[in-house]
Amino acid sequence: MKRRSLVRSLAGSLVAAQLGARAAEFSPSRPIMLVLPFAPGGSTDAVARALADALRARLGQQVVIDNKPGAGGAIANEFVARAAPDGHTLLLAGSSLTMNPALSKVGYDPVKSFTPLSQVLELEIFLVTRPDIPARSLQELIAYAKARPGILSYASVGNGSVTHFQMELLKAMAGLHIVHIPYRGSSPAMTDFIGGQVDLMFDGLATSGPYIRNGKARALAVAAPTRSRALPEVPTVPEAGLPGYEATAWTGLLGPANLPAPVVERLNREIVAATQEPVFQQRVELIGGRVASSTPQAYSDRIAKETLKWARLAQERGMRTA
Repeated sequence: MKRRSLVRSLAGSLVAAQLGARAAEFSPSRPIMLVLPFAPGGSTDAVARALADALRARLGQQVVIDNKPGAGGAIANEFVARAAPDGHTLLLAGSSLTMNPALSKVGYDPVKSFTPLSQVLELEIFLVTRPDIPARSLQELIAYAKARPGILSYASVGNGSVTHFQMELLKAMAGLHIVHIPYRGSSPAMTDFIGGQVDLMFDGLATSGPYIRNGKARALAVAAPTRSRALPEVPTVPEAGLPGYEATAWTGLLGPANLPAPVVERLNREIVAATQEPVFQQRVELIGGRVASSTPQAYSDRIAKETLKWARLAQERGMRTA
């Protein structure tokens, strides 16, 4: 009898523990707002909507997209930083989250104002030159630019943008003087690049890909951890001659600071699973990216590291927002 009582007691404890774990697991009680720092209709917007669809199916709750463009992403970032830490307001942030504070005063701290949930993708950004520039490798471009300080120019998609920081890091590491010409987006920058108004730029495959393939642009390197599957013949920047160069563009999901552990655990699990959905992966490939989910801690470490890195670079280079 004692043995049976012990078995019943243990079984009851196990059931209670399981029920307790289920009770502690986060389950959204209303639609989740997914805030995007860019206007609707773009290629990244399509990726965000595919992610929202996958999360909707996994969480059993609506995931509503809320586009809040402006100020280099700061408007969306500040909105989520002020939201209640209950798991119902999330931010799809890009690398600019860690770059904006390096150039101007913003209403959030990249490290303290958010709870990182998971990185979701990395973008393959290529260093491209016009074919009339006599450089077929990064080393040849560096030599060519060093012989002509202040003569060459590069386009970025805006002051304080990812491509601005990517090129300034390259210039700092290679000891180059190349003039910065900021644009309002990739399309006008690419138009002037093809038209011969600027000499080189960092750009994604969504806009530069067709020109690389038809010979109107030459890809010298990719700012990514590994070579691109789309253009495997193009080396990474470290492979091309700048060891230690690291300036990968990324996108990830965050919530406000102080999200409870059960919320973080559930959302991370579902986000990682959502990134494995075929539709999401196809959308990521279309914009020249790669799926790259992570643990909350790994994403948090990256944000902290890059916030310090870009602040230091901006100070050393005298970078300004205007």
